[in-house]
Amino acid sequence: MASAPALALNCYTVRDGGGKILHQSVRPPVDMSYPFSATIPPIFGPGASMVFAPLTGQDHCPEVDSDILLNEARYARHKAETEAQNQKALAEAQVRMQAQAQAQAEADARAMTQAAVAALEQAEAEAQRQLRQNREYFRPTIAAIRPSEATHNARPAFAWQAPPASSVQVQYQSSSRRTSGFRFGRRR
Repeated sequence: MASAPALALNCYTVRDGGGKILHQSVRPPVDMSYPFSATIPPIFGPGASMVFAPLTGQDHCPEVDSDILLNEARYARHKAETEAQNQKALAEAQVRMQAQAQAQAEADARAMTQAAVAALEQAEAEAQRQLRQNREYFRPTIAAIRPSEATHNARPAFAWQAPPASSVQVQYQSSSRRTSGFRFGRRR
């Protein structure tokens, strides 16, 4: 019959900057999911470090820290403070990002408004320029069409004039011929 695999135990040892053992146990003094640099120094002081090694059947790991509960309480407090600081920093970052997004949206709206106003002013200036150009182009034609005060009452040169009445004679002929009617002609 095969034996069940033994549970792997580790011996966790925390030392201060001078090498003095501050804590030793089979239980980790900190949450192992965080980096040691973020958990060990706040609890055990600056310069503290932790090493751990697997225990074999002949090794033992004597408890060195009698105040492990105190250290756990310190760590829990540190962890709560760190989480609170992280949440605060995250909230501040979100507020900053929202403020930046709003400022960017306002700047974009101002830029679009300024561009639209500039385009309208340019279009109006172009229309005014075209109007002036058309007035200059058509000014001689308009002046020729409009009668001046001196020529307003004068007879236009292109008017039809009837010949004098003395030069036209209307005759009615009646003859035995089949043709009869009016004959127009000049007097001889």
